[in-house]
Amino acid sequence: MPVKTSKAFLTVLGVPETPQISGFISPIMEGDWMELTCKTSGSKPAADIRWFKNDKEVKDVKYLKEEDANRKTFTVSSTMNYRADRSDDGAVVSCRVDHESLNSTPQIAMQVLEIHYIPSVKIIPSTLWPEEGQSITLICESKGKPL
Repeated sequence: MPVKTSKAFLTVLGVPETPQISGFISPIMEGDWMELTCKTSGSKPAADIRWFKNDKEVKDVKYLKEEDANRKTFTVSSTMNYRADRSDDGAVVSCRVDHESLNSTPQIAMQVLEIHYIPSVKIIPSTLWPEEGQSITLICESKGKPL
């Protein structure tokens, strides 16, 4: 009786580790820069890293892929430079790792931005064009963090 043989190809996937964000400064002063790096290891093939700020993808990033010492998996890092702006106070910055082994469920690391900024002052008159002898009230508004 003849022996039957067949070939099969097996693809072994390396599941990426949970991503870590480094370089985070909190609080940060408005106008200052910080360099955020997201890193994950152990993926095969190399994982994909994407950055988001409040669910909007950040495109201007650097990407680095290195083979691990075991020569079987990869460490992937992505760097984003960020200049602090008061409008981003409370915004969520996240890095997302996508990989075929994660079954469409990405791994995510996130940080909340705390931006400190100098106060701005606005004076609001009760009447825009007062007449001579008329009383007016002036309201002084200040917005800053911390006050």
